[in-house]
Amino acid sequence: MHPEEVSWALVAALIAMIFLQSLVWGASIRVYRFVRKFEKSIKLEGSKVLLPGVLRLRLGQVTFVNLYRGGGAVAHVDVQGKVLSTDSIDLEELCSGGFYGLTAHLARGFGYYVTAPGFEVVEGPFKGIVALCLDPSKVPVKRARVVAKNPRVGKVVVDVSVNGYGYSGKAHWLYDSPRVQRVVFDKKVKVYRVVEELLVKPAAKSVRIEVCGEADVATASGVEKWRKCMAIAEGSEPNKDVTGGVKALGARQLIVVPKTPKLGFKASRLEELFKASDIIGYKKGYVKARVVSETQEREEVLSEIAI
Repeated sequence: MHPEEVSWALVAALIAMIFLQSLVWGASIRVYRFVRKFEKSIKLEGSKVLLPGVLRLRLGQVTFVNLYRGGGAVAHVDVQGKVLSTDSIDLEELCSGGFYGLTAHLARGFGYYVTAPGFEVVEGPFKGIVALCLDPSKVPVKRARVVAKNPRVGKVVVDVSVNGYGYSGKAHWLYDSPRVQRVVFDKKVKVYRVVEELLVKPAAKSVRIEVCGEADVATASGVEKWRKCMAIAEGSEPNKDVTGGVKALGARQLIVVPKTPKLGFKASRLEELFKASDIIGYKKGYVKARVVSETQEREEVLSEIAI
């Protein structure tokens, strides 16, 4: 093949790629406008959402999965529930089931997973619109105590609290060793001080409270086990309490998405949802608390329990 032919082939391939990309972004813009049109057509009166006329809806549990892997993004929305016709929705009733979600880094990419009560428009001009209701006040408050013992680290007692607004924890790191006194010179005030230290220091330089979220996610290749852990508090000094927390959501949200999300649209919606926390809400058996110790060489999970 002559150089001129190679050049024209590259130009043709580039034009084709630009054309396909324009189609993708064009579809994203149309989907965005479709969703925005629906959002502008509904009105909120107290806890009630007034719809644009009588719509045929499927009310129930909504699962939204957004998966990014090498070749691009794939999204899937599943709605399970009863079908009815109505011109309004009471959010106090719709959102009563609580919600749960997480974002996870996977072997070949990363993804978002959210399950929450909601609805799908199944007939009419807004067919394909899906809404998820995330109400922090409807998530049950759960508490758990984790106790970890290690001869090289000591004893760590952790209390973790979970609710729809976020996650908090308190840890007391107990470590016993004979103490010694030594004299040190304080350069700031130019005086000598007597300080007390542990004769044998713990192997760990810190202990950390973590909350972990798990999900069984249905993908094109089968059901995958997703897991994400995040730190909510960390202490670096034995025999002192450490507290901390992560705020997830501040108020009730109604997230509107298309049944067949397009690249560029779905990402912004979910990224905003997980902006403050990698895990949101609660699901029995899938949210766990654990204690992690960190040494110079490695990290070690001392104990883990389901909340």
